[in-house]
Amino acid sequence: MSEAPAAKLGSSGLRDRIPAGVLDAALASLATFVTGLVAVNVFDDKARGVYALFFVAFGFGQVIAHNVVYIPAEIFSVADPLGSRLASLRHSLELGSMGTAVGSLAALLAAAVTWNLAQPELIIPLTITCAAAIFLSPSQDHVRQMLHIDGASWFAVAVSAVQLAAAVIAMGVMLLLDVPVAWLPFGALAIANAASLTAGVLLARHHGAATGLAVRHSLSEMLDAGKWLLLGSIVPAVAAFLAGTIIIQLAGEEALGFADAARIAAQPVLVLAMGLNAVISPRVMEAAIARDAALSRRVTTAFSGLLILGAAGYLLVAGWAWPLNPMRYLVAPAFEIGGLVAVSIAANVLIGFLFYFSRELTAARKEKAMAGVSFIAAPMRLLGASTAATTGAFARPIAVILSAATSLTAYVLLRRNHYRPVLLAADADPSDLGDPG
Repeated sequence: MSEAPAAKLGSSGLRDRIPAGVLDAALASLATFVTGLVAVNVFDDKARGVYALFFVAFGFGQVIAHNVVYIPAEIFSVADPLGSRLASLRHSLELGSMGTAVGSLAALLAAAVTWNLAQPELIIPLTITCAAAIFLSPSQDHVRQMLHIDGASWFAVAVSAVQLAAAVIAMGVMLLLDVPVAWLPFGALAIANAASLTAGVLLARHHGAATGLAVRHSLSEMLDAGKWLLLGSIVPAVAAFLAGTIIIQLAGEEALGFADAARIAAQPVLVLAMGLNAVISPRVMEAAIARDAALSRRVTTAFSGLLILGAAGYLLVAGWAWPLNPMRYLVAPAFEIGGLVAVSIAANVLIGFLFYFSRELTAARKEKAMAGVSFIAAPMRLLGASTAATTGAFARPIAVILSAATSLTAYVLLRRNHYRPVLLAADADPSDLGDPG
């Protein structure tokens, strides 16, 4: 297949923006890490398990805005030329706020499930602050992603820097004022998201969001593009929440608390995946839209190599409790069960690939098929969680691995089917797809 110069990996400054993408994801994740770190160290084993279920609800609550509005808006914007992709940002944020408001109700679900496990002094603050964080977080993520899509990756880094600084300052002030610890983790995260969202909107305007012709896609258009994404995201989100509940029932909230500590310790791998995804996914989305198998192969090879290499290095450093592992001291509960962090790192690698391939397949308009895959993967997650009576805290990463591996297998087949007609028409070798091994 012939290759246009614009299709090269280094086009549009992509290679130069990869460090910005990784730094952006690192700073944004550090804000969540800092708040989670406080939760791990200030809560006892039982309270940590309750917080872990609220954190699952935090992810669950974001799926409506992300999938009905923000991801479709990001995909729509890729079709516009660089420099004008931010023109519709204000409109997408207005539509997305309705989804974040509905999503905030997920905090009430977590409160209902955990009400009999802890005192109201813990549940009520977690509910209020978790709902606030759910309302703000998807919009902040969307602004950063749109900045990457329009080539302003270093502005996205600035937004994440504001988020981290605000999280640290908010946490410090609340600790100095002796605010009850239940208000701290999600409270600081909500404040950080509010500050960084404001900064992101201002930087987007500076970059040019107020210029150019804004394409105002209606909510019905967004829903048409995102309805299958929503279904495909709600099913695994519900499965994750049910899996956490199953683990609590079979092994106790302490087991889920240890698993969540390991999740936090393994988070840098997910940071790397998200950072790479922020700057590489627009290119693979372009490849999917154009059915350019050669471009897909190149950017996928780059993503896969960097993620696997980074994860392997982090596993050597932080996978085990040895003296030179900084996570051993920062997230001590994560290492009370040997090997739990290592297995959680493996789970995060698979999640990183899911993030990447889901964007490519969404641009390829495979949302309906992906939703079908979620119905197959969700039972695998529940199956993994059901081992908790035997595996204890390991049930959580085992559940993630079973679910993610099932989804990835299906995604590889969907990718092959998407590019195969073009490859066959060009009498090309299907190995051009370059699926990660």
